Amino acid sequence: MDNALFIDVLNKTFYQELNYYIIGVLCVVYAFVGGMRRPSNPKSRKGREAMIALGIIGVICLLLLAPKRIIAYTHDISKEQFVQVQGTYTFSDSQASSKGISRGRVHVTSGETKLTLNLPVDWSKQSFPNGKHTGTIWYSKESKIILKFIPRDSD
Repeated sequence: MDNALFIDVLNKTFYQELNYYIIGVLCVVYAFVGGMRRPSNPKSRKGREAMIALGIIGVICLLLLAPKRIIAYTHDISKEQFVQVQGTYTFSDSQASSKGISRGRVHVTSGETKLTLNLPVDWSKQSFPNGKHTGTIWYSKESKIILKFIPRDSD
C-alpha cells in the first residue's frame, strides 16, 4: 500500500471539490447582492424575492454538504484512513468523466458489505476498467474515494 500516493490522490480530489464549493459560495453571494438591490421597477420585486430565496437555499445546501465532505477528506488525509478489501468491483464509465463534477461511481461488494465509491480526480480507464471484476480494492474510509484497484489474475 502506497500511502503517499493515496494522500496525493485525495488531496487533488479534495481541492477540486473545494473549488466547486467556492464557486457555490460566489453564486450565493451574487444572488444575495442581486436580491438586496433596491428595484427601480415595482415589477422587479418578484425577481428580487426569487434571488433572495435562491441565496437562502444556496446557503442551506452549502452548510449541509460542505462541512461534512471537508471533514471526511481531512480525517482521511491526516489519519491515513485507507481500507483494503477483497471483493467484486463494478463500473461503467458511460456517465463518468475524468474531469468535472460527475466523475462517476464504482460499486464494490465484499462479502455482505456493499459500497458505492466515488472516482478520484484524473482517474484513468487503465486504473479503473469498465465491467465487473474481482480483486483488491483500496478506498478512503470517510470520503469514500476509490484509490486503487488490482484485478485478480483469473479475471
